Amino acid sequence: GNTTVAESIEDAFENGGLIPFVNSSTYINDFDTGTVQQITYKDAENHPYHQHVNPYQITKIESVNATRDFVNEYYKVGDWHDVLQFPSTGAVNVTFRFQADQFTGHMVQHCHLLFHEDIGMMAQYNITGKEGATWDYARVIDPQCVLPKRGKSGKSGKK
Repeated sequence: GNTTVAESIEDAFENGGLIPFVNSSTYINDFDTGTVQQITYKDAENHPYHQHVNPYQITKIESVNATRDFVNEYYKVGDWHDVLQFPSTGAVNVTFRFQADQFTGHMVQHCHLLFHEDIGMMAQYNITGKEGATWDYARVIDPQCVLPKRGKSGKSGKK
């Protein structure tokens, strides 16, 4: 995302350029299980984004002319990922969706540059609701959608 160029890490934090990890009970957003969430990651060329627990599907890529061919081949609309890295010569915005399903609790997301992560460029979402919930309309959109198995009966997903 957006960063501020600063003389030091402390200066960057003071000027709002970096968002430091606060603690294990501070969340940047709450999502209910069984929902689909959409995020637009702006200026994706600056920081590789990594999201734990729920992979996401890319739905839109803006400014691909500024990216290298191998990047355009690896990241395409419709692809599923958990890390997004767009080295480029210009701004790249990427919109993606994910299902906040199955698991409740902390869902960490962070810059995938280790030295950025180490200085606190990470945050977490809070996934709330019923453990094991899935999105009701997944099979409406795609009848071939594979939903997780339920219990001993082996039945899949919600009806």
